[in-house]
Amino acid sequence: MKKVILTALIAATLAACAPQEALINPTESGWPQASYPDQTPADLRDKLVANCVVKGAEIEEASDSQVQCAKTIDSVMMQVAMSGSYGTKPQYKVRFVIYEQQDVTKVVARMWIESQNGFGQVRKVDSTNNADHNSIQRLLDGFGS
Repeated sequence: MKKVILTALIAATLAACAPQEALINPTESGWPQASYPDQTPADLRDKLVANCVVKGAEIEEASDSQVQCAKTIDSVMMQVAMSGSYGTKPQYKVRFVIYEQQDVTKVVARMWIESQNGFGQVRKVDSTNNADHNSIQRLLDGFGS
């Protein structure tokens, strides 16, 4: 048991020391975002919903102004770290906020990981790593073509 714990600690330490990839598009908000002058909010909502479904995510909300997707993370280590052994499996969540500004449709995405412990308390941790940011930014950039 000690070897397993030691191995997990070493792996976590090494992963924490690894350099992050560079952001492909640093934004003012700090979150992935994009503008679409030739698309309506409804067009973007439909594209975002379709993308979430294709990726195996659950649609938690889809309205004219936002789309929220969730996908369960199958990681025992993350479950124990976030909510204890009696908590729910953590979910990776993304909320896309869709709005119009000066006849241009814009989208900002916010990502987090969420879990609920055995007592019902919900814990949310922002996903601020560059790999997640870049993944969502590439998705948004692809909708412009």
